[in-house]
Amino acid sequence: MIPVYALLLSVGIVALLAWIVMAALASNLEGWDWLHPDNGIGGTGKAVIAGMVGSGMAGISAEFAGWSTALALGAAIVGAVGAVVFTRALD
Repeated sequence: MIPVYALLLSVGIVALLAWIVMAALASNLEGWDWLHPDNGIGGTGKAVIAGMVGSGMAGISAEFAGWSTALALGAAIVGAVGAVVFTRALD
């Protein structure tokens, strides 16, 4: 399961970095408001990215801690739900 968690974490981090770059460009360049991710992806996209990062981090941490696969999967689910709830609370 480690490759699955690694893929989730990698894709989530790349999406997070893309979100940051797009938001920075849209905020700092005149007439580039259309590029801001809040306009296109919105809160749901934020929650999906947070879920991928949270799931990947929790799953990889649990796997490398020596937990069983079932516990690591449970940790990944809890990590994803926790990240989504935290993101929704801040949004």
